[in-house]
Amino acid sequence: MQPTHTQSAQGKEYAHRINRVVRYIESHLGDPLPMETLADIAAFSVHHFHRIFKRTMNENVHAFVNRLRVEKAAKLLLFQPERPLIDIALACGLQSSAHFARVFKQHTGLSATEYRSRFRLDAVLANFLRHTGAQTEAADERRRMLEEKYDRLAIKVMSLPERQAVCCTYYGPILTDDVGPSTGAVFAKVEGWMKARDLLTCDSQYIGLIPDDPYITPPDKHRYMACITTDLPFDPIHDIERVTILGGKYAVIYMEGQSDVIRDLAHLVSIQWLPLSPYLWDTSRNHIQIFHNNPQLDPERIVRVEFCIPVIAK
Repeated sequence: MQPTHTQSAQGKEYAHRINRVVRYIESHLGDPLPMETLADIAAFSVHHFHRIFKRTMNENVHAFVNRLRVEKAAKLLLFQPERPLIDIALACGLQSSAHFARVFKQHTGLSATEYRSRFRLDAVLANFLRHTGAQTEAADERRRMLEEKYDRLAIKVMSLPERQAVCCTYYGPILTDDVGPSTGAVFAKVEGWMKARDLLTCDSQYIGLIPDDPYITPPDKHRYMACITTDLPFDPIHDIERVTILGGKYAVIYMEGQSDVIRDLAHLVSIQWLPLSPYLWDTSRNHIQIFHNNPQLDPERIVRVEFCIPVIAK
């Protein structure tokens, strides 16, 4: 985490403890999450835990949990249009139809049924293409370019191994038109930390994990986890975490281009290819970016990356 009191050694230690809680919440969204359990994970009293969590995350723990649950529900409503609402509610830890209806509407302003109807994937796709092809000649040309690049993409479904990584999380908008200097700075921080401890190896990979859907999560709540893999043992400290990048089946797409083009192509794969494929988005794993270069060192700012969507068979 990156708390508001990052200059304080105590603040960094508190951030390290809150990290553990957030990872637990993410992996147990479908389960009850009593405050006592979360406070125990952070090694705080319940009262102290509430204060430290809000100070660290700029959001109280109840609001954070409900927001993640609603965002997961929203994505399931989009990508699994035939799935019953109560099934989605239970999968997201919203334990009754009434609870689901109340919390979902509080966050989105719509009922789940209204949301599913308004944001059908075919409508989302059409709106996205209209947006990228606004009423200018340059925008129309860009839309044609995206469609041509999309048609040439080679999408392979393959099993990726589980990996251990050193990780630091960036907080802030990630849907930008350039290679993000802030995310680049976080990778540089992880790299420097690992170099100082001889943790980099010839097999280390630079991997970005995307725990939130940036098209659903509010921009000020976006998170991006900058990870570098290593097989060597290490002790995490403060905002440097040890994470396991989950293996399993992924739809893997290698892409080269400017950051904004890569971003839009990845979104097209998610909303156009995935719904027509024999696969579903796997809610238990993050989207992955495996970098093959450092875009900020490229004179043309070209990104070379494998974008990996976690999938399961329908």
